[in-house]
Amino acid sequence: MTTPISTQTAPTPEQVRAGWDRVARGFDEYLTPPNSTLGDKLLRRHGVSARMRMLDVAAGSGALTLPAARLGAHVVATDISPVMLDRLTIRARDEGLANVETRVMDGHALDLGDDTFDLTASQHGVSLFPDMARAVREMARVTRPGGRICLIDTDWRSLAFDGVPAPLSAAQVAHTLGTFAPAQRDSTMAPLLWLSAAASFATRFVPSMTGLVSSTS
Repeated sequence: MTTPISTQTAPTPEQVRAGWDRVARGFDEYLTPPNSTLGDKLLRRHGVSARMRMLDVAAGSGALTLPAARLGAHVVATDISPVMLDRLTIRARDEGLANVETRVMDGHALDLGDDTFDLTASQHGVSLFPDMARAVREMARVTRPGGRICLIDTDWRSLAFDGVPAPLSAAQVAHTLGTFAPAQRDSTMAPLLWLSAAASFATRFVPSMTGLVSSTS
């Protein structure tokens, strides 16, 4: 029997890994394609090109990694779930993308060198971490001086569902927020909070450090 994970206490890394491994197939099939479309638009806005080295934290099955690789960047994709990264590897291989490297690791403690990447990004990833501030400090550490950090997440408080009556939409959002841990419910303020968490690194990035929130209704 699987022990349910409480939303009020931080899950262990093993629980997180097992959970994402279980949902990887459906996530890859239904969520990665639309998330990839959004990711491509934002990466183009950031001028991702063949001259860049990019890190994708909590990469899943490649919604950011694959568009960046298509633009010519060398991408290191990290995720705690090896099953997710297996899916990403298959997608990259099917497209003939040789500029993608995958590594299984916890985003709270990246086994990567300081000042390594031109762009460090996370789409719908860091906002689900038990310790978001620690994750962003790690993102800042591995990003070179003058580089950029890109955080992409849903603005749950303004989320709307096309064609759904407003009261029903509001009830759905309230239900969703009710399943979040307190830190995750506060993530509508995430960009400023996350970037503030990297304050000890801020002088190396301002004004290049960029926080992005995308409302994905």
